[in-house]
Amino acid sequence: MTLESSQEKMSVMKTVSLFTILGVIACLGMPEWVSSQQVDITALVKARNPTFEREVQQICEESCLGNERKGWLHSVSYRKIDDRNYQVYVETRFQNRHHMDPIYLLGTKVSEEGDLFNHTVIVKTRGRIDKQTCVAVVEDIWVENDFRGLFETLVEKEKRQSQTTTFKGCAEYLK
Repeated sequence: MTLESSQEKMSVMKTVSLFTILGVIACLGMPEWVSSQQVDITALVKARNPTFEREVQQICEESCLGNERKGWLHSVSYRKIDDRNYQVYVETRFQNRHHMDPIYLLGTKVSEEGDLFNHTVIVKTRGRIDKQTCVAVVEDIWVENDFRGLFETLVEKEKRQSQTTTFKGCAEYLK
């Protein structure tokens, strides 16, 4: 038996084992936490709590770069863990954009209009919320696409502060 045929045989065995495990789980029934669906509540949160979106915009006013910067709530979703606890995911985005008009020197166009920079930073948060007490605990915050390290610095500062907050009326969002 060659090395290649031996590796191919092992790969087939791993695939068969994986399908066997998945088949057993399907036959026995999956626990609720495995089959729990993630529910998107972004539109609901934006409609019922516009202050949250304004707070995101305020963060961008203080931290984003450029003359056409903006921050927005991109998504909010949850997944039921048990009868009382929910895993919550929040994603905010911060666009750092500086747009330049064409530049003229003595009536001659020396520069076209365009973006000097246009970069969107994504901040994701994962937490857990108790439906009965509406106490939320931030478990993790991370930054993607941070071209200047500005938001990474903000997140690190936030991680050192209290990670627990109360969201009054949370039960109306969590079903």
